[in-house]
Amino acid sequence: MAAGLNADSGWSLAAATLVIAGLLLVPGWVIGRSARLGALPSLAVAPAIGSALIGAAEILTHALALTWRPWGWAVITALSVGSTLLMRLVAGPATGPGRRGMPWSRAERMILAGGLSVAVVVPAGVILSCLPSPGYPAQAFDATFHLNAVAAIREGGNASMLGGLASLYSGRAIYYPTVWHGAVALAPGGPVPASTAGILALTAVIWPLSLLGLLARVTGLASDSAGDGADRRQQVCALASVLALSAGLVGFPLLLMTSLAVWPYALSVLGLPGALVLYDQLRQETASWRLRLTLVLLTLASAGGVVAAHGTGLFNLAVLSPPFLVNLLV
Repeated sequence: MAAGLNADSGWSLAAATLVIAGLLLVPGWVIGRSARLGALPSLAVAPAIGSALIGAAEILTHALALTWRPWGWAVITALSVGSTLLMRLVAGPATGPGRRGMPWSRAERMILAGGLSVAVVVPAGVILSCLPSPGYPAQAFDATFHLNAVAAIREGGNASMLGGLASLYSGRAIYYPTVWHGAVALAPGGPVPASTAGILALTAVIWPLSLLGLLARVTGLASDSAGDGADRRQQVCALASVLALSAGLVGFPLLLMTSLAVWPYALSVLGLPGALVLYDQLRQETASWRLRLTLVLLTLASAGGVVAAHGTGLFNLAVLSPPFLVNLLV
């Protein structure tokens, strides 16, 4: 038994972590950039867009009678490229350069990197220090179902949320959100180490970067009109401090990803910062109708990703959306 648990090395765990983080971040970030979002706000939007792409790819792959492994990669890539081109087409050519502040100094970049490093290293260290090995399964009730769901997708080849887990329900095709399981199923390693990699990816990579994107939007550092000099240095220090302090939060994502093991729900919550960034940008945006339409499409896709990751995301969006909707109408 011990030999089996130690079969997956730390390098395999790191590779699987990067694969899952890349699946949930890279396509969404590229689409955000093609829609003329800034680099930092696109980090906040990326997880929700990535979840929407994976959920759509799961359904489409099954509809085409293809197995999720390896064809899921091809379908996700095709949807990502198509969405990127669509966003670029709708957004149109970039407008003039406008006013831009001074480039970030090396000190500001180092301060931000320091805060981000704490937000990454501390939760990763907590998780890894509790594991005898990468192949050690999470000791939580819900983890049993989710590990079996990953194995069922790999064996059956169907990752669709519309019946992909039928083998776990006596052959009945029922709805169950499978974005998390589909992403983990594409990662290298067995279901247990791949799921551990997913925990690391969400807790120590995607969440800190998503929070960085949200804070950049809130503080104004993501805008072209951000201040210069001492004012901006203070903003960067404040942002880095909040990032570092986020490593001490227990409620999210650490509790959901470890003790409760409600991984699909945690992925849904992870998409909410992107929805808030888009709500705020849509509320304040006064540019062309093409850019406004682009933001609307991104917002719908982001909301779709939140709900695709877990159905309760619809309730969370219903709670967060009214203030922004009232502001748009008034």
